[in-house]
Amino acid sequence: MPTGRQAVLAAVPTSEPARAEPSRCEIPLAHWSLVGQEKREGTKVERNWLISVWVFCLLVVVGVTGRLLEPAWCFTPLAAVAIFSGYFFANRSAAMLVPLTIMAISDVWLPAYRHPGVMAVVYVALVAPVSIGWALQRRTSLVRLGVFSLLPAVVFFLTTNLAVWRLEAIYPHTPAGLLACYGAAVPFFRTMLAGDVFYVAVVFGGYALAAGWAGGLVATDRARRLINPLA
Repeated sequence: MPTGRQAVLAAVPTSEPARAEPSRCEIPLAHWSLVGQEKREGTKVERNWLISVWVFCLLVVVGVTGRLLEPAWCFTPLAAVAIFSGYFFANRSAAMLVPLTIMAISDVWLPAYRHPGVMAVVYVALVAPVSIGWALQRRTSLVRLGVFSLLPAVVFFLTTNLAVWRLEAIYPHTPAGLLACYGAAVPFFRTMLAGDVFYVAVVFGGYALAAGWAGGLVATDRARRLINPLA
């Protein structure tokens, strides 16, 4: 019979018992399906990110080229590109960065603005069409697209000419001077309006064709809604 000291020593294990490792069959099958899903989703996210980068660069190239090589004054794809940026990109900051990048690059080769306030108004007016793309994300149709394509030129005409009249010393700061400022800009407004409608049709029509050709590479559900005028 062990003594008291021997009993205490016997109660203390000399080494920790080996822990039984879980067998592979104890790991839930959902774990493996989750890993596979993460891999698939990761590939999809990476693919969508690459597509977004390519689309961003393509839109910038189109916008800069069209603004520098415009066939007529104000006949540019800038408004159409801004609308499409808001429509295509889920990230709103990226969408607004497209027209800002186009303006910053193309302004290097264009005449400088006579007043910084006018420059700020021009930039805001050319970025504002991005919000039209956000509205088209919620509901898209040819009718809405056609109506919305008329808005950028109207906003640009009203805001920029008001800024020129108010901030520059070209026209007298009187109602007659304001009317003269708007009257002188009417020919440019007509050209800009025609350019916006033309390029919106080209950009969104090209996107619908590319979406149908590329299949799952782009958001084809939006492209399909473009061809439904009653949507």
